[in-house]
Amino acid sequence: MSRFQSPQFEESVEAVVLRSLHTRQRSRLKKMALILANSFAQETPNPEEVDDFSRAVVELTDWDIQILNDVRVA
Repeated sequence: MSRFQSPQFEESVEAVVLRSLHTRQRSRLKKMALILANSFAQETPNPEEVDDFSRAVVELTDWDIQILNDVRVA
């Protein structure tokens, strides 16, 4: 069975689709698509992580993300 036929793929896609209903910003939708694509570049994708990252994309503002990046770099 390929990764794209796995239950993890189905759960991850479902998580991204549900989160995408909460935003119409193209930049955020693109980020969610990248999260999904990158999760399947891994050997064993984790649907919970995909959901967490997708939620963060929808809920965090650009200012929040900048602060998190500043803290990460420091």
